[in-house]
Amino acid sequence: MDPTLWKKPEMVNRLYAHVEFLKRQLTIAQADAAAAQPAGPAPGSLPPGVVTKKLSEFEAMRRAAAASSEPATPAAVLGVAEKHLCDMRCRDVCVIDLTRREGFAPADAVVLATVDSPEQVWASAGGLMYQLRVTFPGESWAHTHMYGSEGSDWVCIDLGRTMVNVLTQEGREYYDIEGQWADADGGNVRRVAGAPPPSAPQQSIADLAD
Repeated sequence: MDPTLWKKPEMVNRLYAHVEFLKRQLTIAQADAAAAQPAGPAPGSLPPGVVTKKLSEFEAMRRAAAASSEPATPAAVLGVAEKHLCDMRCRDVCVIDLTRREGFAPADAVVLATVDSPEQVWASAGGLMYQLRVTFPGESWAHTHMYGSEGSDWVCIDLGRTMVNVLTQEGREYYDIEGQWADADGGNVRRVAGAPPPSAPQQSIADLAD
């Protein structure tokens, strides 16, 4: 199979689903062999040798794709993060450049994105990790840490020289990350093209009546 197919999200989804199916089949086959039931393997299961061979082929294909993939440079990782957040319809996506900051800085770039709910926070952050693994299959990402939990209003992904923060509107206002790291004139803040603008404040009926 052509290793470049790894770069197509639809093919990646199919391949991952297939390997999970093979793993389940291997578990069933191993259980059948251990039980040594006279009735034979469970209906629909595959012999252990077949499953092992398929997994080996899949692993060889993954390694070939990893060898031919582009390196996960900080600029490339940042580009993937920006595109993913825009594709997820996150609002007010911006990048704070900290490369020229004097003193301590948590990273070279801090990315911020706003979503509507805690569920979207978790989905957007988890989706980014998946997209990075798909785009850069040669990376282990063992150094990556994701802070926050499902249902929280803020998840921070530490990618080394890039930190990605996905927050609800309330979380973004409360934690005020821009206020901590942006220059007073906002000169080190770049608004990402293609990201929806911040939501306009909603007016109440009383405000409209005035």
